[in-house]
Amino acid sequence: MAVSQTFTVRNFVKALDQHAKKPLLQVAQTVSEKSDSDSTKQKLQSVLASLEKLYIPGSNQHTRDAIQLLLSLQNQRLVEGLPPSKDSEQAALEQAVLNKVAIVVYSQALDILLSQCLEAESEMEWWNDVERSPSNVVHYLLQTLPSRLVNLTRTFRDGLRQHNIPMNIDQLRPSSLRLLFPSRALRPSILVTSLFPHLHHSSQSLSSIPSLSLFFDSQQTPSGNHGWSITRIISHLAGSIRSLIELPYRLTKEECRFKRRQLEAIRNDRASALGQLAQERLRLRDTLDHPQFDLESLKPTVEVIDGIMREVTSSVAMDSTLPMLQAFCSTTFTEFKDLHVAHLRSEQLLKPSRLTRLWPRLILGPPIFLYTVGRLYHSRGSLLQLARESKEVLQGFLVDWLIEPLKGVFDTVRSKDKSVIVSKEGVEADFESLERMAISLAKDHLNYNSDQLRGLSEQVRAGDLTPVMKLYEEDIRSPVKSALGGTLLRTLFIQVQKAKVDIDQALTGIDRLLKSQELTFAFVGVAPAFSILYLTVGYIRRLLVGGRGKQRYGGKHQRARVLFAMRRIERLLIHDQTTQVSSQTAGLLMLSVAQLQTYAEKYLPNNSRLKEGFLEDVEDLEDPELGGRERRLVVERMWRSWGKILGLGEIAGEGVMT
Repeated sequence: MAVSQTFTVRNFVKALDQHAKKPLLQVAQTVSEKSDSDSTKQKLQSVLASLEKLYIPGSNQHTRDAIQLLLSLQNQRLVEGLPPSKDSEQAALEQAVLNKVAIVVYSQALDILLSQCLEAESEMEWWNDVERSPSNVVHYLLQTLPSRLVNLTRTFRDGLRQHNIPMNIDQLRPSSLRLLFPSRALRPSILVTSLFPHLHHSSQSLSSIPSLSLFFDSQQTPSGNHGWSITRIISHLAGSIRSLIELPYRLTKEECRFKRRQLEAIRNDRASALGQLAQERLRLRDTLDHPQFDLESLKPTVEVIDGIMREVTSSVAMDSTLPMLQAFCSTTFTEFKDLHVAHLRSEQLLKPSRLTRLWPRLILGPPIFLYTVGRLYHSRGSLLQLARESKEVLQGFLVDWLIEPLKGVFDTVRSKDKSVIVSKEGVEADFESLERMAISLAKDHLNYNSDQLRGLSEQVRAGDLTPVMKLYEEDIRSPVKSALGGTLLRTLFIQVQKAKVDIDQALTGIDRLLKSQELTFAFVGVAPAFSILYLTVGYIRRLLVGGRGKQRYGGKHQRARVLFAMRRIERLLIHDQTTQVSSQTAGLLMLSVAQLQTYAEKYLPNNSRLKEGFLEDVEDLEDPELGGRERRLVVERMWRSWGKILGLGEIAGEGVMT
């Protein structure tokens, strides 16, 4: 998270640094033309060089050295009664150092506020995730149960000591507990608040829990009213017992809601301060551009930072600009960060420690693991049988449903020219036999010459048996005579042969039709196996690849964060209809911008137009010179340009992070 906030602040103040380049270039030219004999100038040059490398330094030492040098020069002139330096080189160096000090201090203040916003938002999202899920609430209650019991024991011990009562088992009776730790309606006892500390601040929420007065006030019992029937008493007691059983869950959920709201208030408070400070960039830029830039022109911006810090810290207001800057780098910034962390810890707003979250797994994990291993060992025979059967099923599926059908498809493709019903050679032999029979009849009875025989051969090849049919028509005029001594039988047998040839040709056509559909039937047979294999492989791939989030553009989870960040930006801009956005809106915008920039830096392809264009749009959103209407246009452009590419609509439809 620190990388993202530093990147955001660095981009935000980059424009200020560019505005300060003109005096820096003048300093560089002056130094190159003159000697470095003056020790004061050398110190200024050294300090300026150390500040020039820093946007947000990890240590305030360089900034403190620069301020101390400026203070020493100022005090020296006051003591000696000297006017400001008339040496143009030294004056330019002092102004350049003051420029960089102002930018660095401004950057540090932005960085601190943005980091606290991000921390509060991160913790708030964790509590929100716990609150949304009943299983997470129960798991959180289990995780924090030891610490709650320790607080309860400590409270019980302190109560006995306060009343000078020895600790024994008799004190655990309900009547003794009511006397020692009394409670009234909607005012839980100290024992309950030791288990759920948030009730100190939000005990009024207990009014939403039915029959809770029975748990806190023993005087309001059904037996105290003689007009109640047995059924009503039993129903009331059953409802009270049910409420009592549900009470830990409801109070735990209320605790998560309370902490989430507290963190949301802290985030909004820091966002307002962040926005107020971000809107000072324009004034600071104008101050740096002013030719007569001095400490007095810088004072309004410094006073804004001082006012923000003094709301939390115990720093004393100062009149002078340089002492205020020195106090920021020496104590104020550090105290501001420490008090923020101390407040979160004292109010227990941070998520539980890693050990607290892991102890159920560390304690319950080994016994469950040993029990599972033991059960598996005792059931090893049936497990081996199950493994063998699974292997046979898998092998049968792969061989009988996948490999064999695929081999059939390959065999069909390889042997597609072979006939199935009738062979090509058989059809050709029947055709040649018909041709010879027709030519022999024409040669014996029609006295055809060689040319006529060739013509008849072509006719037979074309399926035309007109000469043979004419001879048959003449023979059937006297069938008995033609059958005994004529050509009736020969013409009849030729027609039988012609019918056989026609049947062979029809079967050949059917064979070709079946052959053309054989691949279709083969693929239909193998399609179910391919469908099952595709679904299985896709599911395994989602488990192995999707679970690690190594999908395109960071995966669904990260793209969902982009979706919600852009949605929040648009919602803020729609609700804020003013020309210039408010301080809180500006701070929340900067917070969302930091999240979008983090996403782009981590998950978008490097050196790509996608990343470059996305970051350009994000930088437009954080530009304080743009009003609410212009920023809404930028958001619309981002939805139009990147919504489809990043699949934000699909993420919203799938309900990720609900």
